[in-house]
Amino acid sequence: MNTYTVTVADPTAELVTYGAGAYIELDRASTIGGAYSAIGTKLLDAMVNNYGFTDEAGVSTDYYKYRLSSANGQVQSAFSAPALAVTTGLCSLADVRARINPDNPSDTSQDAYLPDYVTAATDLIHAITGRYFLQDPETGTSVFYFSGDGSRTLRIPRGIVSVTMLELASSTGGAYTTLTENTDFWLMPAVQSRSYPDASPDRIELNDYGSWIFYPGYRTVKLTGVLGHAAVPATIERIALETVTRAWRRRPSGDTYLGGSGDAELHVKWSMSLDDRKLLESLFAWGPRVA
Repeated sequence: MNTYTVTVADPTAELVTYGAGAYIELDRASTIGGAYSAIGTKLLDAMVNNYGFTDEAGVSTDYYKYRLSSANGQVQSAFSAPALAVTTGLCSLADVRARINPDNPSDTSQDAYLPDYVTAATDLIHAITGRYFLQDPETGTSVFYFSGDGSRTLRIPRGIVSVTMLELASSTGGAYTTLTENTDFWLMPAVQSRSYPDASPDRIELNDYGSWIFYPGYRTVKLTGVLGHAAVPATIERIALETVTRAWRRRPSGDTYLGGSGDAELHVKWSMSLDDRKLLESLFAWGPRVA
């Protein structure tokens, strides 16, 4: 699920141009130059600058563009430049809506603002734990480089979802040799030994009968795969949701929004409970030297 915010600097002037019933049309495509299709509209309001859209089917690699239109569609602006989506983070926007407005959980009137709070909570949790509870990348695989320390263990506290290929070089700039999972190396710890429910493996162990080590040097380890977590652990999702809810409810009385993402970060920081912060701190682990 993605969110996208359209900002209209002067809605009154735009209503003069496009007339009563004017609206914003948001279109989506899977690539920046792909075929775009409309996914939603919002009526222009003379008193509203920010218009939040929620795309339940969207993924982080989707692109969006928008245009203004008259009610009958005969007068339309040019499309905006394509832009990437905004993902919702460690808790869903739907769950946040249900928490802040349980009498009307489908109310999307605050969708222009809530994603900043979700992003702030997500960033805070990742910073406290040193782990990453989403998938990196969200789809497909990426190449990650690490610098070894001469041991048989490579710690990746962010988590490891999968390893498509692991390659080692014996020195900086050296040729890589491909290793085989469950023969030359293992993802550890095993499921029954992980420190919290739904945890990912957080280290790679080399076969102690072989000659391989994670050689010292720059970019001596090349990992192709997916890091992070395949699914957000339930406890982490709960902490994110409760922190966002507290932060939203503590905003100044009568204010819809605090004024920017920086304000959301500050407010979220002081809204996390002490017990939740201690729990997150207990998950902290030092990571490897990333090249």
